[in-house]
Parts: sequence; C-alpha cells; structure tokens
Amino acid sequence: MIKLALFDVDFTLTRKETLIEYFKFIVGKDPLKLVYLPRAMASGFLFKAGIFKEKASKELLLHYIRGHTTKDLEHLSNEYYDKVLKNLLYQD
Repeated sequence: MIKLALFDVDFTLTRKETLIEYFKFIVGKDPLKLVYLPRAMASGFLFKAGIFKEKASKELLLHYIRGHTTKDLEHLSNEYYDKVLKNLLYQD
C-alpha cells in the first residue's frame, strides 16, 4: 500500500490557509463535494471554540477527499499546485 503524506505550510510558505483553499479547489472540480461544507464549517467552529484540537479538526474536514484514489489525489494535488498554490507562495 502506498502512503500519502500531506504537509501543512500555512503562513510559513503561503499567504493563506491551504487546506481551505484545497477544499475550495476540490469543490470547484466537483460541486457535489459541497455536501461536505457543513462538516468543514463545524470543524472550524469546534477548533475555534477550543473543543477540538487542530488535528481532530483537520481530520473532520478532510472527509471530503474520501472516495478519491491515491492516483486521483496525486493528479488533483498537482493541478492544485499549478493553478492555486504556487500563486499563494511568498515571493521575494
């Protein structure tokens, strides 16, 4: 089994919260993923309210990638980088 590693570089290398930007990108590709919006909003609320730690909040949010194969996620992530993420990187 191949493992996938995701790294969170928000505000260190980028100007925005990349996990939220990735969610918006995925929804743009597949509007049916909007069904995960209430879960995404709940995860943010529970984190801000101090009920969830960051890890639990992100795990709740990441349910929107269910159903994607590793190959799908690799393709989507490469496209996300090309179309979104590289524009969010801090530039000298």
